[in-house]
Amino acid sequence: MQFDIVGVPGPQGPLGAKGEQGMKGTRGGPGLPGAVGDQGLTGSQGIQGEQGPRGHPGIPGDTVLTADEFSRVEAAVYKKVTQHFSQQLHEMREAINAMQAELLVKEETVQALKDTGFMKCNYTNLGTTTPALSCKDIFAADLSCISGYYLVLCKAGYPVLTYCNKTTQCGVTGAWERVAYINMSETGATCPTPLHTISEPGRKAVCGRHVDNQCSSVNFTTSNCYNYTQVCGIVQGYQFGRANAFGPSYRYNISIDGPYLDGISITAGQPRQHLWSYAVRYSETKHIACPCNNNTDLITHVPDFVGQHHYCESGFPDSLVRQTAWDDPLWDGAGCTAAGNQCCERYGWFHRVIPSTTDDIEVRWCSNEPRTTEDVYTDLVEIWVL
Repeated sequence: MQFDIVGVPGPQGPLGAKGEQGMKGTRGGPGLPGAVGDQGLTGSQGIQGEQGPRGHPGIPGDTVLTADEFSRVEAAVYKKVTQHFSQQLHEMREAINAMQAELLVKEETVQALKDTGFMKCNYTNLGTTTPALSCKDIFAADLSCISGYYLVLCKAGYPVLTYCNKTTQCGVTGAWERVAYINMSETGATCPTPLHTISEPGRKAVCGRHVDNQCSSVNFTTSNCYNYTQVCGIVQGYQFGRANAFGPSYRYNISIDGPYLDGISITAGQPRQHLWSYAVRYSETKHIACPCNNNTDLITHVPDFVGQHHYCESGFPDSLVRQTAWDDPLWDGAGCTAAGNQCCERYGWFHRVIPSTTDDIEVRWCSNEPRTTEDVYTDLVEIWVL
């Protein structure tokens, strides 16, 4: 008899080598449908399709108006035409009335001039009842004509009362036309817009700036039809407070279009062409002085566009006082008391010969400081062209 005897299990053997990859299984069936997604964004507009064929002509309408329809059309057309021409007639009447009023004023002006002895010529009415094209034409037409006010027509398009002078100005004799004239010593004289009138008790009124840190400008129109080549003028003024002559240009490189000086600037046309500068200095001896103060270094303070075409003076001999130097008018050849001060050697009338032009003349009252600190006032501005 045979017995199978089972022994105690032995220890686990080592891990065997990795077997070969098995064969690929068959593909499974489709999964269940997923949930419905959110709605997508609207797509861009598609390209416009081609135009369809033209339709068949319609049945002609009724072109015959009934009597009632014709009446309504006629009334509408009449109303439209009447409104149109009524507006035109109204505008024409307004224009005619304005022209008649303007002519009446001119006729009254001419008559008033006649009544006050306006007739200044023995053999011609040119410049009196008949406006002239220039002062030159008036004096050429009748040698008996004397200096005085005449009617000059050209640039303005209507007669302008203009002072013509046949005597000598700035050493030159000719038919001078006065372009600018402000004389506050005359009765009833006023400062032109936009200048500010300054007056103190016991003093005559003077004209000054109406703005701070800038120039106040007055434009004077030349009435002449003919070009001019010479400019002659004079300015008289008064200093208020401190002033730096050409210091603004020297320190801050200010051009001709800005407050390049403390004083009066005279230019012609646009762009501005420099004619003359009347500068005001701090005092005769202190701080920024004029180039004529026996100091050649100060010549560098004068802008190139000014050159020698300027006058410079101070109303205060030494220490500065914040008041108006009424007792020492500027640019009059008087009041220079400090040793070596040659400012009073160049003063008064200026005279320039320039290229031929018909440009208007611009006078500016300038300073780059507030009016409470410094200013320049004038009581006389007179400019002629030839």
